[in-house]
Amino acid sequence: MRPGPLAILIIGFASLLAACGPPRALGRIALAAPFEGRARAVGYAAFPAMRLALRDVIPVTPIDFIAFNDDGDPAGAARVAADIVRDPAVLVVIGHGALSTTLAALPAYVAAGLPVIVIGAPPEAVPVRTGVFVLSPFQAALDACARAAGRSCAEGVDPGGSAEADRALAAFAEISGGAGPTRGSAVALDATRVAIAAIQTAARNGAPTRAGVAAALANNQVSGVFGEIQFDRNGHWPAAPAFPINP
Repeated sequence: MRPGPLAILIIGFASLLAACGPPRALGRIALAAPFEGRARAVGYAAFPAMRLALRDVIPVTPIDFIAFNDDGDPAGAARVAADIVRDPAVLVVIGHGALSTTLAALPAYVAAGLPVIVIGAPPEAVPVRTGVFVLSPFQAALDACARAAGRSCAEGVDPGGSAEADRALAAFAEISGGAGPTRGSAVALDATRVAIAAIQTAARNGAPTRAGVAAALANNQVSGVFGEIQFDRNGHWPAAPAFPINP
């Protein structure tokens, strides 16, 4: 299965933007998410946030980026993961926005030693593996949030639910071409900030490698929209928050 026409345009646009920047990128961040089908909102929430996080850092730390469409389908996610790992420039992946697609893609990433920052999947359900880092909240955080708010909670935050997130995403519409951020945008922004910091850390010892980026992810502490992000020995962020869903 190939990416759909719209996703191909997105991938080409990402590559074009990267090509217009500094000629020698330290490495590449890949976003794997649905850009077509019923779950396409996940990709469109994440991609502009990724570009927003990279916009200011690229002149200082040249990092390339690219997006892949998995259609929100496990078989598609597995094929996308196989394509991603074959690109030696990719040092870290952000994805896939759902548990089923994440589980389908993980074997390829783990086998290739390619670190992945998981969004959109509960850490309890994601296998603990070297190089796998989950940014999503635990069920206990979701339950505590729901009790406090009196309504359902989820990963990410709706616009207006966090002043810090709103400030961080203020330029989102400028980058997206008019669409505003949605619930998952701040999560994707934080995931990209974490990925950038890991590449920067790995580059201190020369050309960054996938192994160096994975080691940096395991040890770094990064200031994100939702607080100080640091993964534990299992690749989880114990303090990952949940926010109420707007009625």
